[in-house]
Parts: sequence; C-alpha cells; structure tokens
Amino acid sequence: MLPLERKQEIVKMLVQSRSVKVADLSAIFNVTEETIRRDMEKLEREGLLKRTYGGAVLLESPGEDMPFAWRVKEHTDEKRRLAGLAVEFIKDGDTIMLDSSTTALEVAKALGEERQVTLITNSVNVCVELAHHKNCRIISTGGILNAKTMSFEGPTAVKNLSAYYADKAIFSCKGIDLERGVMESSEYEAEIKKRMIQAAKRVVLVVDGSKFEKMSLVKIDDFSHVDVLVTDRSLDGEWMEQMERHGIQVVVAREGDVPAE
Repeated sequence: MLPLERKQEIVKMLVQSRSVKVADLSAIFNVTEETIRRDMEKLEREGLLKRTYGGAVLLESPGEDMPFAWRVKEHTDEKRRLAGLAVEFIKDGDTIMLDSSTTALEVAKALGEERQVTLITNSVNVCVELAHHKNCRIISTGGILNAKTMSFEGPTAVKNLSAYYADKAIFSCKGIDLERGVMESSEYEAEIKKRMIQAAKRVVLVVDGSKFEKMSLVKIDDFSHVDVLVTDRSLDGEWMEQMERHGIQVVVAREGDVPAE
C-alpha cells in the first residue's frame, strides 16, 4: 500500500470511529509504529487529526469542512443508491441546480448521457464530470475557488446564481436535525444552497443516514422549503411527523437497490 493510500485509510477510520491507536494501525497496515506516527504528523499538519498519547482523534469542528478528496470516499455505495433515486426526478428539458457536495457529484454521474438538461452548479467536479455530455448544458456560478472543497463560493457566485431560475434544486448538507433543521459547515456554502432553494420550483434534499442528528454551524432551512427527502434511513415517528407537517415526500433507498453506475 502506498503512503498516500495508507493515510487515506487512516482518515477513513477516524471518520468512522473518531479515534485510532498507533499500535492498532501498525498491525492493520503491517508497518512500524514509527511509520504510523509519521503519517499522523503529516495528517495533523493538514488539519485532519490531533495526536494524542498513543493515537489520534479526528479534528473536525462544526465550522470546518474536510477536503473533498477525503469526503468523496465516505459512504460511497449509499450515495450512489441515493443518486439513482434522485435522478428519477430529473426530466428532459429541466434546468437543475446542483451543489458542490459529494452526493451531488454522484447525482451528476448517474445522469445518462442522453438526458437533455441545463445544469447550474458551483461544483468544479460536477462541471468536469459532465463536460463531455453532449446534451447537458453546464452553467458554472464562477466566484472564488475553494481548493479544499473544489467549489466556487463568495459574493460573485451568489450574485450569479440570483440571475437564474430552475425546475429543481438537488443538494445535500452536513447534518439534519428535528429542531435545528438543515445545516451546513460553511457560511459561504450555506448561502449558495439558500439561493438554490429560493430559485427552484422543487427542492430535493439527498442525505444518507450518517447526516441525521448531526450538528453543524449554519442553518440552511427549517424543512419548510424542502419538497422531497431522499435517504437510506427508515424514519421513525417523530421524523415522519416532521416530514408530513411540511408536506415533504420521503423516498427511502432499500439495501437491495442497485447503486447508479
């Protein structure tokens, strides 16, 4: 295993368990404990973990975002299943807004090349993914490039979004909560998503089960503007009451659903 791949796996383990031990990682990767410590030193410099005695803990505050390259490896199969359901809401001739989330990238990948749509996005990766789809017209928001999230943000991006209307906005978020609503870790990204919601006739929120009861920094919406929730979590009574109160259609992916290719 290459050092970069090993570091990616360490971060993946941290995301899942919030802490790791040097001795455990040494055994898992069949390398010396000193090698693991060097890996941790590099990841600490990148702001991804905090070293502790004998191990490390995940360093992720509610107001910070992990790099896109790390996030794209999390819950991949779940996101693909959800993307396969989300694209069913996209029709030929639609104008669609997609955010810069890793889930939105899976939605872009699930779009068939024959689908005739106009797509407005602040995501660099979505633009690249669909650049060669002959029937897809892509409009980028422009703005300030955030290299960590591979997205455009800032006043220019928000202003440019305000000039457009869309049939649907499809987006994800950092967390959802019954009391706090839909949340995002960045004020800049939250403002982009708010504008997309305002501009769309129909709003589709796509979240895997890990986003439930997860807090983040900025409130995007209180569910009052969401029309469809696509998730892989079966909702209990309180959540269903909340969805029904706001008239939200709930689409739940089942384990047998085939991820979109």
